[in-house]
Amino acid sequence: MVSFTAEDVGTPSTAYQDRIDRAHELRAAGWKLQDIADEMGVCFASVHVYLRESPRGSASTL
Repeated sequence: MVSFTAEDVGTPSTAYQDRIDRAHELRAAGWKLQDIADEMGVCFASVHVYLRESPRGSASTL
């Protein structure tokens, strides 16, 4: 059974946040979403979700 603490709720894991950050880096470098998906080994829809999230250090996460 998995248990969560109050700190876990609403806080992305480090690995998940790493994927968000990488997707944003590649997109900022001009990569197409499908190319990002291929590079990261995930599906196109996952990249779309990552890019809707805020990268670390953005104004909305400070």
